[in-house]
Amino acid sequence: MSNFPKEIADGSFHVNDIPQKGEESLAVPILKEENLGDDMAVDEKQVDKEMFTILSNRETGKIALMAQTLKVKELLSLTDKFSDAKRWAVKTVTCDLSPSYHWFIRQAFMCATLIADKFHLIKHALDYLNDHRIRLKQTYLNEWRTNCEKEERKIPHLKLQNGETTLELLSRSRYLLFKREQDWTSTQKKRAALLFKTYPALQEDYLLIVAFRDWYDKSNIGKETSVLTKQLLEWYKKVDANASDEIKNFKEMIEDHQAKIIPYFKEGKTNAQAENLNKRIQSFIQSNYGVRDKDFFLWRCKLYFS
Repeated sequence: MSNFPKEIADGSFHVNDIPQKGEESLAVPILKEENLGDDMAVDEKQVDKEMFTILSNRETGKIALMAQTLKVKELLSLTDKFSDAKRWAVKTVTCDLSPSYHWFIRQAFMCATLIADKFHLIKHALDYLNDHRIRLKQTYLNEWRTNCEKEERKIPHLKLQNGETTLELLSRSRYLLFKREQDWTSTQKKRAALLFKTYPALQEDYLLIVAFRDWYDKSNIGKETSVLTKQLLEWYKKVDANASDEIKNFKEMIEDHQAKIIPYFKEGKTNAQAENLNKRIQSFIQSNYGVRDKDFFLWRCKLYFS
């Protein structure tokens, strides 16, 4: 009932595949110039244990390119098949912090503004904050192991004011660090007060990350670039003066990508559409109980998502 057998027989389905010496060609099920638009998004997706690059239109949600490769050279060989007029018409491309994708976008869409995805950056911020908590936990365990005899380790850890041990306090504080103070539950408020009293450096890091999230808030969309840059530079100074090594490392990452972060505040564009597309493809995989016939699955992806 479908055209799948015909496309396989005449070779049209595999016409854009990337040949590999002595190996199976890399699948390129979707290559549609008509799906290019003003606002595009680039993301990666794992399908049947293989990584695919997906270039999608943020306005229509349709895929313009789906290829079984993450290599810039191979991706450029595919986008070169698009007309120059279509590629130059792309105005913005959102992407995560992958350096290879950044280089691909610069080469393939020369007139487009590259925008680092906000949600990936916030995730990195919380991960670095969590790294500080984990370091404190490991330091505590190392001291416990070093200072206590083997028999003494069987003795329960001392309880703190809220009824938790120091180890439990550090373990159970993960999620409160991801939330703003006004969103804490009553239990988390008590835990946070004790945590920050015991580890003031962690509180300093928490406040710095909250300040960064406030700066990166959608309420600042439309503000002058000079004002936003000045506020970010002031945040840099606070990090250099008071932060832990983990937050300083995060600050270095922000400095490296600052030119790609600031364009977010022009219109508030993110990679949310691409992430939603990834979820839809994942749901498609699950509803089909996995990828049993790779070619047929990719053909259906072309049919449904492009």
